[in-house]
Amino acid sequence: MNAEEAKKNTEEIFEVTEPVEMDLSEVKEERTLLPPAQDVKLGIRKAVSIANEAGTYRQLNISFQLVDGIMVGEELKYKGMIVFERMCYYADTTAYTKDWFKKKQHLVAIQQLMKALGKDMKFTVNDEFLGSLTAQVVMASIGQKPNNFTAKDGTKVSNTINTVSRFKAVPATDGV
Repeated sequence: MNAEEAKKNTEEIFEVTEPVEMDLSEVKEERTLLPPAQDVKLGIRKAVSIANEAGTYRQLNISFQLVDGIMVGEELKYKGMIVFERMCYYADTTAYTKDWFKKKQHLVAIQQLMKALGKDMKFTVNDEFLGSLTAQVVMASIGQKPNNFTAKDGTKVSNTINTVSRFKAVPATDGV
């Protein structure tokens, strides 16, 4: 195959992308902050386990989807919106020495979630467990809290995020 044939074959296999000039200098991220609400029906879309680099702290990162939405005045809003919650399930007590960890207060949220889902209080966090959470529905409260931290690049970040807490089972009369 000569160079001309190779070029023709390449052009047939690969599409050439039309150039588009981009200017992202004025783009700013906008996040929807849900208003505080109690007894909101949430479906679990996904649950993953994340650990810190040292392996001394592990948490569930759970994405919830609002099933019915939130009443704001006389209007139902935010149906289908996603809200995230992180729940610690392991903290090495040699690295995390505060009483809060020693008294297992970091486990209260996950205990409430398991109780609301009707799950056993003894379980192993693994892929099967994480998969079993998907599509489950619970009632919970949505709140707001400050989120201040320093990013890896040294940038200071200060914003407000939603929280999900006070998990309860969906009432039997409510259905799913």
